[in-house]
Amino acid sequence: MLLPVLKKYGDTVMAFVYMATHLSSEPNQKIKGTSLKVRVMKTYYKAKRKNFGRVVTESDQVISHIVNNISSDIDFLVLRPPIAKEIDSIDKLSVVDKAPLRSTIAYIDLAEFALQAMKDESIYGSFPYVR
Repeated sequence: MLLPVLKKYGDTVMAFVYMATHLSSEPNQKIKGTSLKVRVMKTYYKAKRKNFGRVVTESDQVISHIVNNISSDIDFLVLRPPIAKEIDSIDKLSVVDKAPLRSTIAYIDLAEFALQAMKDESIYGSFPYVR
C-alpha cells in the first residue's frame, strides 16, 4: 500500500520515518541463537494466521526500497515497535536491543516516541526496536 506512494514521491522527501513491525527484518540482519529464531518464527506464523503476514511482508518491502533506492538521498528512521493498540498510555518507550515479543504498547506512547525520535538525528539511518 505504501510502496507505490514511496516510489512515486520518494525523490521529494527530505526525511522519512516509517513504522514497521517488530517482526520486520533489518537489511542483512542475522539472528543469533536458535531459541530466539524459533520464537520469532512461531510469533510470525501465529500472526500470519491473523492476516498479519501481509503487513510484515509489506514492511520488509518498504525497508528494502528505502535501503536500496533512497537511503543515500534522505534521512530515514525505521521504527520497529511491538503491536500497538488503542489503550491508555502505559509508559515511556525507548530503543531496545531485541525484538519485543509478546508485547503491546499504546498508540499514544508510540506517537510520542516517534515525535521525539525525529529530533534525535543520532538514530537516523537505523532500524531500532522500540519498547
